[in-house]
Amino acid sequence: MNIKKEFIKVISMSCLVTAITLSGPVFIPLVQGAGGHGDVGMHVKEKEKNKDENKRKDEERNKTQEEHLKEIMKHIVKIEVKGEEAVKKEAAEKLLEKVPSDVLEMYKAIGGKIYIVDGDITKHISLEALSEDKKKIKDIYGKDALLHEHYVYAKEGYEPVLVIQSSEDYVENTEKALNVYYEIGKILSRDILSKINQPYQKFLDVLNTIKNASDSDGQDLLFTNQLKEHPTDFSVEFLEQNSNEVQEVFAKAFAYYIEPQHRDVLQLYAPEAFNYMDKFNEQEINLSLEELKDQRMLSRYEKWEKIKQHYQHWSDSLSEEGRGLLKKLQIPIEPKKDDIIHSLSQEEKELLKRIQIDSSDFLSTEEKEFLKKLQIDIRDSLSEEEKELLNRIQVDSSNPLSEKEKEFLKKLKLDIQPYDINQRLQDTGGLIDSPSINLDVRKQYKRDIQNIDALLHQSIGSTLYNKIYLYENMNINNLTATLGADLVDSTDNTKINRGIFNEFKKNFKYSISSNYMIVDINERPALDNERLKWRIQLSPDTRAGYLENGKLILQRNIGLEIKDVQIIKQSEKEYIRIDAKVVPKSKIDTKIQEAQLNINQEWNKALGLPKYTKLITFNVHNRYASNIVESAYLILNEWKNNIQSDLIKKVTNYLVDGNGRFVFTDITLPNIAEQYTHQDEIYEQVHSKGLYVPESRSILLHGPSKGVELRNDSEGFIHCFGHAVDDYAGYLLDKNQSDLVTNSKKFIDIFKEEGSNLTSYGRTNEAEFFAEAFRLMHSTDHAERLKVQKNAPKTFQFINDQIKFIINS
Repeated sequence: MNIKKEFIKVISMSCLVTAITLSGPVFIPLVQGAGGHGDVGMHVKEKEKNKDENKRKDEERNKTQEEHLKEIMKHIVKIEVKGEEAVKKEAAEKLLEKVPSDVLEMYKAIGGKIYIVDGDITKHISLEALSEDKKKIKDIYGKDALLHEHYVYAKEGYEPVLVIQSSEDYVENTEKALNVYYEIGKILSRDILSKINQPYQKFLDVLNTIKNASDSDGQDLLFTNQLKEHPTDFSVEFLEQNSNEVQEVFAKAFAYYIEPQHRDVLQLYAPEAFNYMDKFNEQEINLSLEELKDQRMLSRYEKWEKIKQHYQHWSDSLSEEGRGLLKKLQIPIEPKKDDIIHSLSQEEKELLKRIQIDSSDFLSTEEKEFLKKLQIDIRDSLSEEEKELLNRIQVDSSNPLSEKEKEFLKKLKLDIQPYDINQRLQDTGGLIDSPSINLDVRKQYKRDIQNIDALLHQSIGSTLYNKIYLYENMNINNLTATLGADLVDSTDNTKINRGIFNEFKKNFKYSISSNYMIVDINERPALDNERLKWRIQLSPDTRAGYLENGKLILQRNIGLEIKDVQIIKQSEKEYIRIDAKVVPKSKIDTKIQEAQLNINQEWNKALGLPKYTKLITFNVHNRYASNIVESAYLILNEWKNNIQSDLIKKVTNYLVDGNGRFVFTDITLPNIAEQYTHQDEIYEQVHSKGLYVPESRSILLHGPSKGVELRNDSEGFIHCFGHAVDDYAGYLLDKNQSDLVTNSKKFIDIFKEEGSNLTSYGRTNEAEFFAEAFRLMHSTDHAERLKVQKNAPKTFQFINDQIKFIINS
């Protein structure tokens, strides 16, 4: 066949089977006045005497369609072009006027938007977050192109977006126009028709007719290589399994049909596809539109009313106790000072009067302030003479806390925590029996959680789940404290930092909610500190309850697949939209277990450990779950690259011999099983970034969060590994005593001399100073390595001596 090279490319129309299968033809052209293609293919014989009447009716219909088209475009087309570029904008708008109004109306029904922009289309906010792979595209002829050099792109999603570069070229350059219609064809097949139609035999017949034609012209024009190479006739099953191929074919056929200068190409080389498009009559496309409207997302009012109706019986049957439980879940119960004071013995009250709360290194600022208020209330009962005496004692800040005072504060610390069910579930990953709080409070949590679980017995149901999205605004720090402060642009707090955003998005693939999600039925404006805007699609069996304030409470322990993460703009401020779909938690657990198996196999081989050694554990239960898993690879690689391999192997073997683990987790460290041997210090570690537990020879790393003076998680892991080196060196010195090497007289003397010369955290005690010095000595920053040698030379020498001792042992 003698055909232009441009017309011989491959595209796929996979959804034309899945996407465009109506009970008749699939496309309805507009009449000429609406920018369509007149009456081609309609084959209506009119009697001569009715010509004038028909002409008048056509003109009326055209006028109505033009007005309808303008009204639709007003809602879906956004012009972001400078005034002087008006000619370029108008050329792009004229392209859209050739698209049938019913197609645009369907696009409007699914929430789609079209943006006409200046310059590089990848700079538009809707495309900024595209992965590099998606920025490598193919045009209608199958030619490779880079998106920043291209002029149109259709982005799929819950609410698809079409971005068109404004240009006068569309007037003369029909190939550019053709590519615009090609992207619109993708939207029609992939994002609209695929959602409302089932495969239909007639379209299958069209494809098989093209396949079995005496020449290959139709295949060369429309088929992909995969469709060309398929050895037998197509079946519905084959096309369903290769839906992307069919969607591409439909997009090409649509483009050739719509662009006036290319219609003859389709009619000449693939007449079956031309006729299929040409016979899409008004009644059938209207049926599709009605079906789409029936399946569209419900409006704000409809959604609220449907959910209220669905849960009306559930709400009416709630007891007062049940309502109280739900209120307790939403509003944590703050401790009352009077109740705490009343529970203290006289001896404890006297102790609290004298204690220097600011000297405690395991209390948060908020906890210290609360305890100071308790002190004031108790002091009110003192005589003037006693108050003077107390003031003199408190001024003397050189007195450290005694062991008795420490133990008392640890006990009191538990009493001053708010009773917060959701926070408790998040901190423990749903493991509510963990011993980080006292037994009575633990029992109360367990009772309340069991009762709430019992309340949430009604599922969202199959009639509602695919018609609604639910929303949740979130503080970035609740998801990732590591990146939280940096995600907002430091020079303009209305913007999101693009570089940090890409890092944030990279490993965000799945999520777990171990607590009860409280979500909004309709999206609400965000508070100042809420820059994450979740949009969540439920599964039909998601159990939930309706709260009177326009919210739903969802069951705990659900999985979330992250479908898209992008930057959006609302009220002149940028936010991060996270599109997620509820899935069984077991599905996410399987992904985590597979990742754990793979990483253990990789590192067992690298470290020469037995094949089935379980060195690495993922104890992951919360909303940024996939990041914990993916980040472990980076952390371990940096550990390997910055520390001598012989030292790593020797110390790791020591840990494994004691059944030690590297535990990567997103729950607070006191709730990790490997730490239960540390009962006397368990309450001090709530806010710790990382921890080495000598009794279980395990390194625990909490993330994503910021540690004291740590720039990233890798530094936290190396710090903890420094503790393991300390432990192993002490073990080698005396296996019977097995004490830390930092407890030796030699290092105690070094600490007295150099302990204040490195970091503030290193001043805590000898062990922390050793670990901090070890971290700095193995930093990727050469200046930090030199800092130890210059500011703490005896420490530098001591640690190097221990390393040599271990390697040579």
